Amino acid sequence: MGSGYYYSGIHIIADEFPVIAEIRLGTPDGKLAGTVIAQHSGIHETFLRGANKSHDVFVVIKGKAGVKKIRLFAGAPLKM
Repeated sequence: MGSGYYYSGIHIIADEFPVIAEIRLGTPDGKLAGTVIAQHSGIHETFLRGANKSHDVFVVIKGKAGVKKIRLFAGAPLKM
């Protein structure tokens, strides 16, 4: 996809914390692209490493939590 940047926003809902959300590429135990450690319910964002090109994306939740929404973003640096 080029020389842009990639990140994720995950809306986590839980009663017990911390909750860890791992963003993995290819398979549920595949390459770790990003990690969120949530200390409260809400939207949490992280940059994704190695996420260029096409991948199946898996979010692995560690802890008792629900996920309301997952968003993946791609951007490009502004030309100066």
